[in-house]
Amino acid sequence: MSVYQFGKFISCYGGAGFFDGLDYNGYGCYCGLGGQGTPLDDTDRCCLVHDNCYGRAAAEADCGSLDPYIIIYDYEQTTDQAGNCVIQCKKAADYSWYSTNPECREFMCECDREGAKCFADKRPTYNQAYESYDKDSC
Repeated sequence: MSVYQFGKFISCYGGAGFFDGLDYNGYGCYCGLGGQGTPLDDTDRCCLVHDNCYGRAAAEADCGSLDPYIIIYDYEQTTDQAGNCVIQCKKAADYSWYSTNPECREFMCECDREGAKCFADKRPTYNQAYESYDKDSC
């Protein structure tokens, strides 16, 4: 599932365990289901950008309404010379002829890859006070 794969990307780029990625669920005004108001910090802004990417999936990649959450995509995970995780999403043209909706698969992989990179880049802005944040306050 895409949500599971997104968690793996967060773990890869963040250098943390898989379950550490769950810290983002419910964070701030935009992390997790739903989102409203103004992002509380750069970490929350990553979630807004990720949400917007999912929102564009139907128009730009012919994804169905549930595809952003359930579609399985292919990617390659490697390590660069500096020891950093690198994720390369499979291009739509490289999926086999019998794969369903390769454009959506590539698009969702890129959304998740960029979202996970954003979390890693903005990790210093993570504020524990925004965990399980009351979205009614947004």
